[in-house]
Amino acid sequence: MSKEKTLTLNRPMSSVIEFSRELRKSRNIKKAGIEEKIPIGGAIGFELEELLSLTTSIVDRMRNENRDQIEQQMAQLNSYLSPLTERDINEAYARGLNNSVKLNYRLHRRLSPERIEELRQEDNIRSIISTFTFDFGYSLRMSKRLEVKPSRALAIAERSYRINPQILINLSSEFPEFKPYVITHAAVYYPMNSHEFLITAQATIKDLVRKFPKTEIELLTYVAVNFPTKAEEYLHELEKLIPKLTNQFSEFSPVDVKLAVIHHSRNPEGFLKTAKKKYKELKREFSDLPERALAFSVLRYPLNPRKYLEDFSILLGELEEDFPDFSHYFITQAIYSRFKGARKFLEDAKLKTNEYKQRYPTATESVLKQACIYYPNNPDAFIEANSK
Repeated sequence: MSKEKTLTLNRPMSSVIEFSRELRKSRNIKKAGIEEKIPIGGAIGFELEELLSLTTSIVDRMRNENRDQIEQQMAQLNSYLSPLTERDINEAYARGLNNSVKLNYRLHRRLSPERIEELRQEDNIRSIISTFTFDFGYSLRMSKRLEVKPSRALAIAERSYRINPQILINLSSEFPEFKPYVITHAAVYYPMNSHEFLITAQATIKDLVRKFPKTEIELLTYVAVNFPTKAEEYLHELEKLIPKLTNQFSEFSPVDVKLAVIHHSRNPEGFLKTAKKKYKELKREFSDLPERALAFSVLRYPLNPRKYLEDFSILLGELEEDFPDFSHYFITQAIYSRFKGARKFLEDAKLKTNEYKQRYPTATESVLKQACIYYPNNPDAFIEANSK
């Protein structure tokens, strides 16, 4: 069992071993639910409605029984979850727990209908609550560790009735070229086949790099992940809209305008107008920082751009001291793309650059670094295209 402490409404256990068994059983149920394609939506009959009502009653008692423990462990996440309201967290937890009960009920109804009555026993309901709550809290801690945005972290935690939290670590290890938002997107929207989705995304990105060589890899990745069935069509539409907005908002680079259109597709012009106003205000306060950082702050962190710029300034100074072989430009690009993961990213880029020096002796060091930083999914193609 994980050494992580549970953020939980834990029922009294005779031992850690007993809870480990319950946790394994819970995760096997999730796996079976995926294999059996158990639906969560749909009509709720009287029997399931009664079970959900019993769960609500028991979880309220468990909250009172464990109030001090819950408050103590939630305090460890307060800073990370500060952009969210207590109501957001409570509602996500309640929805996830209800879905966990539905999954247990419908799986039993399909595979072991004769044991449905056992689910009504308080010990079994407490077990469902305890194991779901453990995974809910564990998921939030994993997301914090991976620097996932709190809103996305909460969405993942809510889906703990389907998703085993360890999947975030497993997928991150297997697909290191993808940023956390890609990993969490796969886990949230493709819980039954996250691995296959990411393999397909890899192939799509490689194909898009070939067909749209002048388009930034970050944009190609975003489109491949969010519009997997019509990525090319979407990119062609962007090519028509971007020039107009780029001319109107010259403070922002074409790629920033592209991303604004994607992330704020309902009213990109309105979003960019607001961002432009904030940009001018912050430019006076942070005149020593690159204009790209200012633009990045208002476009990517519109709720608190000032905090981003303060952290950016500190991180930039540390990395320029620790990586003298990389130019100011390369380091800032690493921060833009990875932020707190920039150090690890630059360490990996340094190792890869040295490896590629042996493989491509005619390539300049600048080309090798660009390949490792901008095209980590397919550096060879970039190097071959830009080497004599």
